Amino acid sequence: MPALPFLAGLAALIPFTAPGFLPPPGAEQLPSSTIVLTAAHAGSLDAEVVRLHCEPTGGDHQNAAKACADLLRADGDVQAVEDTDGACTLEYDPVQVTAQGTWRSEPVDFEATYPNACALAHDTGSVFAF
Repeated sequence: MPALPFLAGLAALIPFTAPGFLPPPGAEQLPSSTIVLTAAHAGSLDAEVVRLHCEPTGGDHQNAAKACADLLRADGDVQAVEDTDGACTLEYDPVQVTAQGTWRSEPVDFEATYPNACALAHDTGSVFAF
């Protein structure tokens, strides 16, 4: 008896993941980018912390789709996120933020202090809007 039918049956059991083929239905697709974002007002002991997944979008960020879209346009560089239009008041209520994780397997390590929440939103789009 030829071994070919046996090998054909065995090949059907091995998942095929060549480029251009979709994973089987129900297979978990892992995000290619995961970033932990924190934001805290200066002097506060309480920081807000969220996890953002992109490609596919997920995590516990309230505006994950918009945040991922902003980061996609900036190739994962928080500092390169396009500024939004509008003006901010001169109120001084500093907000400290961090972004740490990976973007398409490259490390992300961002830390900054903004004079107020408006300036933060102006400079980082939806990334820290959680």
